[in-house]
Amino acid sequence: MATPTYDLLESVTLATAASSVTFSSIDTTTYTDIILVTECIGGSSSARLGFRFNGDTGSNYSTVITERDNSDSDTNTYFNAQLGSALQNSTMLTIHSIMDANATNKHKSIIGRANNADRGLAGMQAGRWANTSRITSITCLSYGADFLTASTFAIYGIVA
Repeated sequence: MATPTYDLLESVTLATAASSVTFSSIDTTTYTDIILVTECIGGSSSARLGFRFNGDTGSNYSTVITERDNSDSDTNTYFNAQLGSALQNSTMLTIHSIMDANATNKHKSIIGRANNADRGLAGMQAGRWANTSRITSITCLSYGADFLTASTFAIYGIVA
């Protein structure tokens, strides 16, 4: 069995605060799976991290999270990677695996983990994008407050 290769496709470090970061033109014909790594700094206690695939704003996302603010009213129009109030002027590290990103015969599965050492928080997420399209773009979204300067985002393709 061949050893999988992780290829850095793109990375972004914010020079100014931003509400989103988009990776477009992802070559999923070459890569079977995608890994998204973020180190987000949020500007308020209400800041949340979410992902949207191929610009899809429909109700096609489902998420299960091990740590969540019970007052959240998630509309499922994005994959929610929130860790409660983890982003209030502190850093949250996330690693999300998106399986079968190039498949056109099944929905996409996402498994993620997140931690915030500043707050002593850790969490895991699992989700599904109910769409059979290849993933060609991923937008990292900040809800509640912008991602602050120096937040980093990287996307890797996996060749099996």
